[in-house]
Amino acid sequence: MATLDFSELGSKPADEKLEGLVRLIGERLGLTMSRTGRGADQGRDLIFTETQSGRIGSAPIR
Repeated sequence: MATLDFSELGSKPADEKLEGLVRLIGERLGLTMSRTGRGADQGRDLIFTETQSGRIGSAPIR
C-alpha cells in the first residue's frame, strides 16, 4: 500500500481533516465513495461501496 500524504490535510478546517483522512484511506483501498446530502453537517457523510464477486454473481456492499 502506498504512503498517505498527510500534508494536504493541514490546510483544511478542523472539521474536514478526519473526513479527508477517511476519504484518502477509502480511495487507497479501491473503494467507490459517495457523499450523502442529509444531516446537519451539510452532506459531509461519506459512504463507501465495494463490489464483491462470487460464483453466482456480484453485488455492491455499502
